[in-house]
Amino acid sequence: MSSSLPKAASYLSSVLRCVPKGSVLVYVSVTGMQNDQYIEENYVKKFYPKTINGFNWSAIQLTTASGICTAVDLVITHPQKFKGFVRQEQFSFDDFTHNRFGDYYL
Repeated sequence: MSSSLPKAASYLSSVLRCVPKGSVLVYVSVTGMQNDQYIEENYVKKFYPKTINGFNWSAIQLTTASGICTAVDLVITHPQKFKGFVRQEQFSFDDFTHNRFGDYYL
């Protein structure tokens, strides 16, 4: 499997268009009951390209990698909490954003 990873990365790099100066807009809206009151909360953030450790990353690369790495890290570091098929709804916003990979979303 490890020998196919460079091939997959090379293929994806050739077919995916890079937008180095593009931005990503994330909008999340949640409604529900809290303390016997119906409430709505919103999260909005615009992400821009960023240089990390001398490497230039596009906004889509950063948001995608951050989300995937955060989910994997939370599952690996909390095996008692996440078993079997894990849905994105199982991750709390606070756990996600306070993770070493998810703090990019703050």
